[in-house]
Amino acid sequence: MGTLKAQIRESYFNPVLQLLPVLAFIVTNYLWGVKAGWWCSVGVTLALTVYVHRAYRGLFGWFMLHMLLVLAIVSLMCITAYGLRDTAVARIADKVVFLLSLIVLSLLRKRIVRVSDRLVSPLIPMSNNIMEFYNIVHIFIVLASLYIAAYFIFFIAGRSHVSADFEVVNFASVGFILLLILFYVVKIAFVRQQLAQERWLPILNRNGKIIGAIQRLSSLADRRRFTHPVVRCHLVQDGRLLLHKPVDEHDLFYKPCWDCSVDNHVEIGEKPEDCLRKTLAERFAIEPGKSLYLTKYIEDTPYEHQYVLVFVISHYTSELTPNPRKVEQVKWWTQPQIEANLNSGIFNSKFIREYSLLKRSGLLETETI
Repeated sequence: MGTLKAQIRESYFNPVLQLLPVLAFIVTNYLWGVKAGWWCSVGVTLALTVYVHRAYRGLFGWFMLHMLLVLAIVSLMCITAYGLRDTAVARIADKVVFLLSLIVLSLLRKRIVRVSDRLVSPLIPMSNNIMEFYNIVHIFIVLASLYIAAYFIFFIAGRSHVSADFEVVNFASVGFILLLILFYVVKIAFVRQQLAQERWLPILNRNGKIIGAIQRLSSLADRRRFTHPVVRCHLVQDGRLLLHKPVDEHDLFYKPCWDCSVDNHVEIGEKPEDCLRKTLAERFAIEPGKSLYLTKYIEDTPYEHQYVLVFVISHYTSELTPNPRKVEQVKWWTQPQIEANLNSGIFNSKFIREYSLLKRSGLLETETI
């Protein structure tokens, strides 16, 4: 469970932490001046570096890339604010640099993501982290634009030297920053709690060893195709096979064709045999007897590689009752019926592959396993 919690943390990183040094500079510069803002920003960067190295080691390289970019932005803001401290635009000089820098970050998104990919293990899902970072970048682009626009409205109106008028804008922007930080702290905690309730799959290497875990929806959305364990089971009785047609929405890779009784992903922390029993109970309300492991192979799909484990069962208890939410049709097929339709396109391709193995094994000729 500890590994899963770490995986969830790394798959949903708080984007505020990546911009915290520059936000610290903005707030401290407003309260105590440029030098205080610079040292506060450096201190925050060092503290974050130690924290991320200890708590998010898998994201450390990715995080440090962003820290270098943020420190470059802070340095430009500091130099600009200090150099123009006695001019009419002193109040917004650092905000203009901040705005332009964020626009550049947004325009260079693809390149930054490509570099980031080299710094992060392919086992860590990064789609949420990238999306949330650029969401907050866009929020601050809007905020900085409004701040600068407000200044020029005061300036054109001839009131830019009346401190009380523009202090309202400063207080509002600082307050918004603090509220946004609080909002993301609460949001990240809530989302991580929700992720812990969702379906997580093991990531395997080609030898079937578990090397990581990923949320099911993140795996489907990721351009990298991970290898996940899948359990399949053939229910055999008197030389017949129980086949079913799944409901459309429950089959992502194949059109609804006749297939074996069980075809399901094994979840993190779950044994293949437990997945098999759970799926038979969900689909047919039966409790299977002893299962026989038959074979394994790797199936490539448009979204993933499936590490398929094939089982055979000949006995079950209770009456077979198909679940209409998961099973569209169910039928016992004899060998002659299957072979007469084998090339008609009504069977799942994985079933056709496994049927020839079942015939050679002799399991279709016996009643017990």
